Amino acid sequence: MSTIAVSKDIETMIVPKKVREADFQRQIDEIIDELKKEDMAHAQSVGDHIYTTEVVQVKYKKLEGYAGGQPSTGTRFRYGGGFFWKDSGGPTVSGQVTFSVPYKLVNVSVTLGTTSDSETQYIVLVPNTYEHFKLYVEKTMEVRQVNVYKQITPNSPKQLVEIRYPSTLYRLDLYAKAVR
Repeated sequence: MSTIAVSKDIETMIVPKKVREADFQRQIDEIIDELKKEDMAHAQSVGDHIYTTEVVQVKYKKLEGYAGGQPSTGTRFRYGGGFFWKDSGGPTVSGQVTFSVPYKLVNVSVTLGTTSDSETQYIVLVPNTYEHFKLYVEKTMEVRQVNVYKQITPNSPKQLVEIRYPSTLYRLDLYAKAVR
């Protein structure tokens, strides 16, 4: 079994709230479009229903592991340097988030990306030239319980038609772990 030491150099990115909100809105718009298509397939001439959403709960889940594309023994950077990382492909890790009303276990999965030979947006420097390192990735996901309601007219009562659990990246941490 390998002993692991963490470098002090951590590349951290908090996804701006505006970007997260836009991603959640995109996912909610897709849900509503899907429901409208179902309405059209089942209704004769009912007209457009009114859909509204409500965020009921927000949870966070950290998913982590080594990026793909690395030797199992790590890489030694004899002359300094570090890892280039791209957020595509790589191993998939999953976890569960628990919501309470109604009680539901929600699976969340992410890919951990891969190291790259060419320059990318993310560069993680190693702290020394004598140890072997592997790039470690931590992705914290924001998961929301979103209730979707339907109304036939603006004055009719709201009817709960769907409960969905969209997720988006909240925080990204990248760092080198020494493998001994």
